Amino acid sequence: MEPETPVVLGEQELPIYKIDLRCHARGVHYVLDMNESIALSLQSEWENRFGNSSAIGVGGVVETTARVLGGNVMIQELTRQIWVSSSPIELPISLLFDAENSAYDDVYRPIVNIQSLITPIDRGNGVLTPPGPRLNSLEYAVSIRVGKLYYIPDGIITSASNTFNTQLDRFGYPISGQLDLTIRTSVVYSNNDYANMIS
Repeated sequence: MEPETPVVLGEQELPIYKIDLRCHARGVHYVLDMNESIALSLQSEWENRFGNSSAIGVGGVVETTARVLGGNVMIQELTRQIWVSSSPIELPISLLFDAENSAYDDVYRPIVNIQSLITPIDRGNGVLTPPGPRLNSLEYAVSIRVGKLYYIPDGIITSASNTFNTQLDRFGYPISGQLDLTIRTSVVYSNNDYANMIS
């Protein structure tokens, strides 16, 4: 069994079973316990060269065969898939919170702070700016490190749903809660970006 090697993170060390989530520009930084399972979604879109690979209309033997068979005949080579695009990587993750010293500090406040990262920034006079990274800056990006498994430095939160336990402390705050996030990379990752993400 391999030793539990910590991950070096700035001046701190992150144990391999912890999640480090932060957004420097908005003053949010939490180190949380890792859930029992972690999933990661990568997607790419492919389509055949010709939208309709039917051989009807090409004439000759192929068209005659199609009429005899009473249906379309396909030319296999015309069904060959070509790459159209890839999607940014998505990391759906559930964060669990339990009150150890204070239901407000350990459960309620962390959940609402992290959830607030999905909201746009009010610059005054009704001007709202995006909650995530800018075109030329990662200042407002959400970074997440999941132990030694994944590291996304340029994340945006696309969904954030919380669930609070209805067992409350004497001040009216929940003693436990859960926050379900979907964090997406702000760009489509290349193979090199992905290699850096998992190394």
